[in-house]
Amino acid sequence: MDMPFFEKTQNTKRNLLFGVIKSAVSIILPFFTRTVIISRFGIQYAGLNSLFASVLTVLNLTEAGFGTAIIYSLFKPVAENDVDTICAYLNHYKKVYRKIGIIILLLGILLIPLLPYLVLDNTMPGDLNLSTCYLIFLIDSVSGYLLFGYMTAIPSAFQRTDLLNKIDTLLAVVKNAVFIMLLISFDSFYCYLVSIPILTCVRNLVNAWNIHRHYPAYVCRGGLDAEQKKKLKKKNIGLFLAKLEGTCRNSIDSLCISAFIGLTATGIYNNYYIILDAVKGMGGVFYHSVLSSVGNSMVTGSKEKNYADMRRFDFMYCGIAGCAAVCLLCLYQPFMLLWVGREQMLGYAEVLGLCLYIYILNSGDMRWVYSDAAGLWWEYRYMTLAEGLSNLILNVVFCKFWGILGIIIATDVSMFIFNLVLAPVILYREYFQNGKLMQFYSDHLLYFLTLIPVAVLSFFLCGRIPFDGIPGFALKAAAAFIISAGGYIAIWHRSRLFADAADWIRQRIPVNRKQG
Repeated sequence: MDMPFFEKTQNTKRNLLFGVIKSAVSIILPFFTRTVIISRFGIQYAGLNSLFASVLTVLNLTEAGFGTAIIYSLFKPVAENDVDTICAYLNHYKKVYRKIGIIILLLGILLIPLLPYLVLDNTMPGDLNLSTCYLIFLIDSVSGYLLFGYMTAIPSAFQRTDLLNKIDTLLAVVKNAVFIMLLISFDSFYCYLVSIPILTCVRNLVNAWNIHRHYPAYVCRGGLDAEQKKKLKKKNIGLFLAKLEGTCRNSIDSLCISAFIGLTATGIYNNYYIILDAVKGMGGVFYHSVLSSVGNSMVTGSKEKNYADMRRFDFMYCGIAGCAAVCLLCLYQPFMLLWVGREQMLGYAEVLGLCLYIYILNSGDMRWVYSDAAGLWWEYRYMTLAEGLSNLILNVVFCKFWGILGIIIATDVSMFIFNLVLAPVILYREYFQNGKLMQFYSDHLLYFLTLIPVAVLSFFLCGRIPFDGIPGFALKAAAAFIISAGGYIAIWHRSRLFADAADWIRQRIPVNRKQG
């Protein structure tokens, strides 16, 4: 049973709206919390936070992408309104998640003797105990698996991630207000650390209550047959390798910097990375908002329609990604100068590398939406493993020669080769099967050739704007956005892709007004 067009459109709009709000709150409020940590305790404390987050991201590989596989498996029973099958998947999800939580807890405890090797010279800031701090972060990570984490699959499969985003936004405000209050009121960093798992448990309980209120019919009961479990297991293996790739791409960076350069360098790098992560998060809003809709279209629509949709979305998304990369190039250093001062800034070479990082990563996002919606994780198993290993090796080697710049170069090189050059081959071979792979490459070559003059022009013009604190930064930000967006429109406004994207947007505006 295909979901009506209007309902799918409305769900996507809701998901995007509340996803953007949640993402904005998730960017701004933790930024204030990190600022308080740096100003009150020092950059090493911020580096310690980043280090433990990276360690636990590696441990969370145990989850192996099981939640994503469950959501994919729910697309068909949701489209067919098969309540019994949905409940069976939810019950299976609950059991597996509890086992995963216990495994992560045990592995995390076993990792404690190795922690000193992850901090250069085993130097901890202040009077903090490395193992105690780590255990608090470990408990926070495990709580999501043991306390109703499986419930989030339901609104995701029903294209209602806005239900999760509303609660997360509200609780993010409360959480960061508590963090800042504790950091300012007490001299002990432990007060802040202990509040993290407590507030995570509150979030899980509130989310579970909200989901059950909207979907009371879906409870944990029944079981999956052998064939369903077999298919799920196969997809989990592919997803595990995909998660391994993402972990090596992100968390291994911080681990290498901490081990080879130190906590201070880790803190400085992650000051830049949280801005980059915020931009990724905004792109992730669109990704997760349309994923369920695309998954529904994969079940009910033709490959020709899905290909046309993907090419249109890819054009729109790469334009947004290009503008985001240009704005970062123009604004990174002025923002860091305002925020943390010149002594905690990286060079322009590192900034250029980070801008390429976000562009290359985002350029592959729409292709990944369709790969995920088609459930092609198993088919990607060798490629994702190869990218993860190459990135890890290059990180270790390049870090020793060029420091933080080497880490960034390693990630850019491996992402370009695997994410943009090799990964599309599998999607076109396994799903679209239309012989138009070269069209994908030519499209992205044109997108990149567009990026170069737009970036040069924006950087040159923004550089001529006097920098006099916040007013100057605001003027640079406005100029970077207007010039980059205007440049893309000027270059592409007469193309068929631009006309198709504009028509797609116009078709949705009257629908919203009519339903008003």
